[in-house]
Order: sequence, then C-alpha cells, then structure tokens
Amino acid sequence: VLEHQKTRDRVNHFDRDFIDAYLREMEDSGRADPETMNEEQLAMVVRHLFLGGSETTSNSLRWGVLYLTLNLDVQTKAQEEVDRVIGLRDISLEDRERMPYLEALCMEVLRCSSLIPSLPHMATDDFWYKGYYFPRGTFLIVNSRGLHYNTK
Repeated sequence: VLEHQKTRDRVNHFDRDFIDAYLREMEDSGRADPETMNEEQLAMVVRHLFLGGSETTSNSLRWGVLYLTLNLDVQTKAQEEVDRVIGLRDISLEDRERMPYLEALCMEVLRCSSLIPSLPHMATDDFWYKGYYFPRGTFLIVNSRGLHYNTK
C-alpha cells in the first residue's frame, strides 16, 4: 500500500490494480468515509483477497478432483451435462441455470470440504437465544462443518 501511494499515477488516474483504484476512491472522490475506508482497511481487504482468492480456491479444486475421482458416476453425469449444455463452445455465466447437476456438484464439494470450519462474527445488538443471553459485542462462532454434516 505504501509503495502504491508513492508510485500511483494521480494525473491520468491510471489504475494499475485494485490497490490503486481503492486509493483513488479513498483520496479523490470525497465520498469515502475515512472511518471505514482507510489504509488499514485497504491492507486488510488486500490480505483477504489473497487468502480468500487463492488458498480456498486451490483447496476447493483439490477437493473437487478428489470427489470426482472417487465418484466416477458423478463425474460421468457432470460431463454429460456439460457436453449437452455447452458442447464445444466457451462456457458463460448464463449457462449456470441450465446446469443444475453441476451446480449441485459444486455445492456438495464445498459442503464436504468445509474449508473454513468457523468464521467469527460479532453480535450487533443484545439478544437471547435458547435461554442464553448474548450482549452486544459478543464474538460468535458458527461451526459450519458441524452444520454441513448434520443429518437433520
């Protein structure tokens, strides 16, 4: 972020990447809220982009390959759907609604892999749940893996 601040093209507003665009929006627009859009926040966003965009994607792909390797019938059905809907042309986002089996396969891979077993949240208000009181500011962690494997 510091390097981008030093080398950014402020004259032509040429953004090399996300960091430049964020800095331009933060500094030039006058619309940015300095409480929520600042250098510290930018550093956290970039960190999350790298972590969320690389590690989880590569691990999801690994799980998908494993799942398809262990379930050849699923692999065959998914390939048949792709062949029927896509054929030899490039795939597009509009194809998604015409491929329910592939969509379900992707959701199942994400469910089975449960790459992020728990994400912390914070209570924004005081509340009661099943007889327990949670004051505002309480950290809450949902066990997503437990939910993903719950037979109910």
